[in-house]
Amino acid sequence: MDYPELPMPRENDRCIMTLAIQMKYRGDDLRSVNRCRISSCSIFLSDLVAANGRTLDQTRGLQDVNYASSTTYDFPTEHPSQRDWEVWRVFWSSYCLPDGSLPCSLGKWKNTTHRQWEWFYSESTDILIQCSDGVNWRYRQCPVLILVWPEISII
Repeated sequence: MDYPELPMPRENDRCIMTLAIQMKYRGDDLRSVNRCRISSCSIFLSDLVAANGRTLDQTRGLQDVNYASSTTYDFPTEHPSQRDWEVWRVFWSSYCLPDGSLPCSLGKWKNTTHRQWEWFYSESTDILIQCSDGVNWRYRQCPVLILVWPEISII
């Protein structure tokens, strides 16, 4: 079958399924990893790694979470079993170092990604922005409290 190859979004990035095969996952366990990968709307390590490129994003790849709005791709619907999720957890714990970091940090962004990031930081204004359900929430740190206000996006 002829199809375009997806470029790696970041330096040192890897395809999750290629990684699973290299880690000797086969048969039912490989299918379990793939079901959880699809459920997580993930293709590459960068789809599951925090922006720092060093650790898994704790909000990604979780059981019973719908990630369809976090990607520009259309992933098929998957409903991994409890066993699938256990294989997925073992897979990541065996890949990551004991402190939860990746064995090789991801580098700079090289190509666009299908992942839709929810959080952004503006260094020039020192404001943290959360984009959620068409609303941009802006967070600014104050000496004693944190102020939060919505910004309605009109698209």
